[in-house]
Amino acid sequence: MIKKLLQQVEKYIISLSSEEQGKMIEQLLITKYGSKEKAEYEVKKLKFTYPEEKVFFAKLSEELYFPEFKKIISLFESRDNFSSIVDIAASKNSKLLASISKDRLGEIQILTERFNKDNAFLPLNTISDKVKFTIKETRQELGFKNQQTFKKWLIHFFGSKYEGRRKFNLLEYIEVINKFISEPGEEKFDFKKRASAYKERLKNGLVVKKSHLIKFTENDYKLLQVETSLINDEYNFKLPDNVDKYPYSIACLIIQQLE
Repeated sequence: MIKKLLQQVEKYIISLSSEEQGKMIEQLLITKYGSKEKAEYEVKKLKFTYPEEKVFFAKLSEELYFPEFKKIISLFESRDNFSSIVDIAASKNSKLLASISKDRLGEIQILTERFNKDNAFLPLNTISDKVKFTIKETRQELGFKNQQTFKKWLIHFFGSKYEGRRKFNLLEYIEVINKFISEPGEEKFDFKKRASAYKERLKNGLVVKKSHLIKFTENDYKLLQVETSLINDEYNFKLPDNVDKYPYSIACLIIQQLE
C-alpha cells in the first residue's frame, strides 16, 4: 500500500515544474520556521556558512529532515495493508526508528502535521485513485469469510456506494477499514494514540459472533433483539437482519448497550 502510494506521490512531484517544486520546498521551510522572513533568514545563514552548493543542499535537506524521512519511508514502503502498517506503528523496537533521536522524530511529526494542515500541494484524491485494493482482500483482512455477510455490512455502512464494485481506492479503503474497526467515539484513525489498541483488536479478531454477544444477555436471545432495536433507534440506523457475525465497531456498540 505505502509503496504504491509513494510511487504515485513521486510521479506527481516529478511532473511539477521546477518553480512548483521550489514553492513546495519554500512552504516546508516556512512551515518549519513559522514565517517567510524567518525562513529566508535561515536559508541565507546556511548559504553563508556553507557556500559550496553541494554542501549547502546537503545541509538544507538535513534542515528539512530528508535523511530521516528516507529511513521512515524505507520502513513502511513494503507494507501492503492496514494490518502490516499497524505492526510497525505499534512497534517500539524498530532499529531504524531507534536510529532517529526522539527530538528529531517529534520535530518531524510537528512539521508534517502543520504542513498537511496548511498546504494542499498533493492532489490526494487523484493519487488515491491510483492505489487500489480489491474488495475480496479487504473483506479477508477484516476477517469476514462469507462474502454475503460482508456485503450486508458494507451496505449498512455505505448504502449503495460500493454496489457492483470490485475494488476500493486508497481513501475508500481507509474509510471502510475505519468503519469496521473503530470503537464508539473514534471518528478517524490515530496511530499516535491508538496503534497498540489497533494491534490488539487485530490480534483478537475483528469479527464478533452473535453467540458471543448473547453471553452478555445471559443467553437471552430476545433481550439481544430488544437491545439491538434500541441501538437502531438511538443511532438512527437499521442493523442487517439474519447475520451471525458483526464487525468489531458494531459489536462494541451492542456490548456498550448491554453493560
